Amino acid sequence: SVTRTVTPTPGRGIDVGVTPRAPSCSTWLAFHTERDGNLEVYRLDGAEGGSSGKLYNLSQSSSSKDFSPTRSFDDKWVVFVSNRTGKYQLYRVVSEGKTTPTQLTSNKGNNLEPMYSPNGTQVVYTSNQNGSWDIYVVTVSSKSEKRITSGSGDELNPYWSYDGRWIAYEVGKSGSYDLYLINVASGKETQLMNTTAAEHPPVWSPDGRFIAFERTSGGVTDIYVLTLATGAETRISDGKSSNLNPAWSPNSKYLAYDTTRNSKRDVYAYELATKIETRLTTDKNDDYAPSWNCGGTMVAFTTNRNLVQNQPQTDIYQVSYKGGTDSAMTTNTKNDYWPEWIPAREVASK
Repeated sequence: SVTRTVTPTPGRGIDVGVTPRAPSCSTWLAFHTERDGNLEVYRLDGAEGGSSGKLYNLSQSSSSKDFSPTRSFDDKWVVFVSNRTGKYQLYRVVSEGKTTPTQLTSNKGNNLEPMYSPNGTQVVYTSNQNGSWDIYVVTVSSKSEKRITSGSGDELNPYWSYDGRWIAYEVGKSGSYDLYLINVASGKETQLMNTTAAEHPPVWSPDGRFIAFERTSGGVTDIYVLTLATGAETRISDGKSSNLNPAWSPNSKYLAYDTTRNSKRDVYAYELATKIETRLTTDKNDDYAPSWNCGGTMVAFTTNRNLVQNQPQTDIYQVSYKGGTDSAMTTNTKNDYWPEWIPAREVASK
């Protein structure tokens, strides 16, 4: 691949001082499914049909649209979005699905893009309860909601730093989107970039040093990595195709993403230190929406390679981060997609 390092904007570097967080090492993944006739959130332990395979219906609704799961960092809880009361609100359930989900937000707007704080006490999300889209935080114990941004543009796609001190997000104004940070304690906002392109969404590396994002300009979408300490940007994709859904490995050494460079969507992994890119999937159909396991050795993804009654069906597969033979994780005859294997909010799972 072609790699280009952009000269940093003077004074744009910021030392956020994020402390790396040891990842939880659960073996289960959350995913979206239509196997009950509507969009729901499920949990999968192991591989479906295998000796250790076990499924849990987390959202537990036969009629609503349930999506966008975010896992607490101790893997005990899952928060998701549901329209079961009419508006899109946040709900919370234990990760084994043993209890009925409880409503976490109750406001007049729609609430989307949730992500658990690293300490598990709060959830950040976007809401239009005051007209435009702003960033809010809800405290899990009290269900009290707090608005933390109030700019003139739409503020979207919040992402916690792994020590909980910062939230990255995007701001949309006049057709372009730029990335910002807000200090959770002080409320001070920092603009990370100011371009005519669209930059979204921010994806913070577990070691706190980088933010990956998509930049769309001239009909091409590329994956970039922003080094926070210097403000330097590195393009890691080819500059010619549509490259989406960046996902960090737990050790922050690799980024997985999907690309259309082969006239269909394939999953690739890029090693930051060596700048070596590895193609992980080679099927003739689309493979996309990658998510890493906590050991950083396997990547789950969505594929539409299987047919049901001559129609493409989406399933979840897994493959080594080095590439090679992939294997099915879900085998139902209904659509399964957008996996989330570690406690982060993968871009694709929204």
